[in-house]
Amino acid sequence: MITDTKKLVIIYIIILILILWISGIIPKQIGKIAAINYVKKNYPDKDLMFLNIDYSPIHESYFASFKALDGRVYNFELYTKYLPVTVWFDPFSLIEGQSLS
Repeated sequence: MITDTKKLVIIYIIILILILWISGIIPKQIGKIAAINYVKKNYPDKDLMFLNIDYSPIHESYFASFKALDGRVYNFELYTKYLPVTVWFDPFSLIEGQSLS
């Protein structure tokens, strides 16, 4: 049986996770990991270095910035607000004429 103390600890942990998720801390980290993995998988030859990820309330999505060796900065848009794992905009799809499949 779960004691009252254990139940209380579990409730506090769940509340903490919800607060971190709704405040955007956890989704931001998920988006960072998703963007880095996307770039490593699709563009290993580009040598892009992760710079930052920020939420844009206007677009209702996250933008992950990567810097190339030549100094150019590329921004990938990740969708959705609470689980940003889908790359919504890939700058190389415009540059190189690739599709987002």
